Amino acid sequence: MTRPQELRFRRHLSAPGLLKLTRKCFERIDDPVKGHRASLADNMMAALAMFMFKFPSMLQFDGFARGREALPELIHNL
Repeated sequence: MTRPQELRFRRHLSAPGLLKLTRKCFERIDDPVKGHRASLADNMMAALAMFMFKFPSMLQFDGFARGREALPELIHNL
């Protein structure tokens, strides 16, 4: 059995390879607004992750990404 450090991925036909290629494509898009904490590519990668994980809202995805459940009272206030 192979240990985790011995695993090798194909360059393009793997999840890490496809995500790297997708990020490079997102980085080529001109960001119309400069000076934000998160770049357009970062936001698009977050949207892709939200789509891949099938989250119904950005708030639920953010709670998952930060390792906590989204608070029901926050959802109710939206």
